[in-house]
Amino acid sequence: TTLSVLLSFTTQLSMKTEAVPDGVVGKDYATTLEATGGVGTHTWELANGTLPGGLVLDPETGAIAGTPTTAGTFTFTVTATDENEAHVDVELTLSVYKALTVTPQTLPDGVKDTAYPDGAYVATVAGGTESYTYTLKTGDHLPSGLALRSADGLISGTPTATGTFTFTVTVSDSADPAQTADVPCTIHVYESLGITTASLPDGWVGTDYSAALVATGGTGAYTWTATSGSLPRGLELADTGVITGIPTEADTFSATFQVTDTAVPAN
Repeated sequence: TTLSVLLSFTTQLSMKTEAVPDGVVGKDYATTLEATGGVGTHTWELANGTLPGGLVLDPETGAIAGTPTTAGTFTFTVTATDENEAHVDVELTLSVYKALTVTPQTLPDGVKDTAYPDGAYVATVAGGTESYTYTLKTGDHLPSGLALRSADGLISGTPTATGTFTFTVTVSDSADPAQTADVPCTIHVYESLGITTASLPDGWVGTDYSAALVATGGTGAYTWTATSGSLPRGLELADTGVITGIPTEADTFSATFQVTDTAVPAN
């Protein structure tokens, strides 16, 4: 006689998932919990705690999905059960962060061969997971002589070339995976402001006089002022740097003039 025996072995039900990824408020979220072993298919149940608002657990697939509505750290326990009612629990923590937001800042103009203004940050950053990292987008360049500090987005240095420079800075938070946001930036670098007028022509009492002060470099319209000394009586200095009038007295006069653009003054 013979005896035929069919033996069936199953492995013990165990939880494969040990952690879940972080989420971001307002952004689609999806992850699937996994268990191994046991008999047949698994069903899933939230046994303790709460999921972040906007997320739900699918009891048939173990998927947690939705769009988080509230930032915070949420701890909960999920139970996987097989067809023989064997079950296994796992405690999970899911952190939901506010979305990373950046507010681009207007970067100040620079002057060639002059230290770039202090406090030139590319953006104000909020949300996400601190700390933040700032990097130049691949292929972009700052004005020569300037550098971007990766820890806080400060631009500093001394520009060595003039021109208008556009570039993009990418801000990344410390989440895994990281949230990122791009910041478009523009810096104008001008020649240093200077006065080319070395002397003024002489004039005659009672005769119309006209002379123009000349400046170079800088940015924008020039504004001229007399900072010391005096002009001959009858003459006036316009904001544009033109001196006009009819001198009323003979003498030698000395004056110091200053020109100002929209960025820096020069004497």
